[in-house]
Amino acid sequence: MSDITVLAQGGILQAADVVSIAAAADLDLAAAATLLVKESGGGRNVWGHDDVVVAPNTYVKGGPVTESNYTAYLAALRAGRAGRQGCGPTQLTFGPFQQRADDLGGCWRFDINCRVGFDILADHIRTRGVQDGFRAYNGSGPRAGAYGRDAKARYDVWKARLGRDDMPTAEEIAAAVWRHTIRNGFGDIVQAQQILVAEEKRGADIQQTLAALTEHVARLQSALSSRNEDGH
Repeated sequence: MSDITVLAQGGILQAADVVSIAAAADLDLAAAATLLVKESGGGRNVWGHDDVVVAPNTYVKGGPVTESNYTAYLAALRAGRAGRQGCGPTQLTFGPFQQRADDLGGCWRFDINCRVGFDILADHIRTRGVQDGFRAYNGSGPRAGAYGRDAKARYDVWKARLGRDDMPTAEEIAAAVWRHTIRNGFGDIVQAQQILVAEEKRGADIQQTLAALTEHVARLQSALSSRNEDGH
């Protein structure tokens, strides 16, 4: 399955364009998809919902971004009648970032908005790593920290969908398995590992809800074996 198909099936709009724009920005495609999902529901070219003054006859929060309403928004900003609002698929908000997009052809344009947002995120990830890179993209403080954690979790899912070039560490796999919780036959929420052990002792078939974990466990054993053989 192609990257374009994976993105499209995951709800990313204009997937073919996203693939090429992310490549041009040297941004991991999983990070690009994560950013679009978090900022605009998959790449919708819409205005944000920040609690700022909206001048009459400019734009509607959550509504589509167009050249005409973006031009009206800029005029209102310059006249001191409006506040900065998130714009476009990557929700560019900071004045210099919107100006950067305008200099390239227009912050209202999907391709340019994505290119600037992807460039910014790529720079953050190169210097801070994935989670802190997303946190920095969002800003600072507790909300930005939560944004970074959620983005990292989403990024891991996209990375798995798109295929990983690097083998996950044994610690990553073990953590993923141990964190996975489900409801057992008695209605109790328990750790997946506990269910696996119990089912093995009873010799019964593993419940259908654990099927997804079987591969994780096998990969864990393989990764641990490889790391031991390498002397790590």
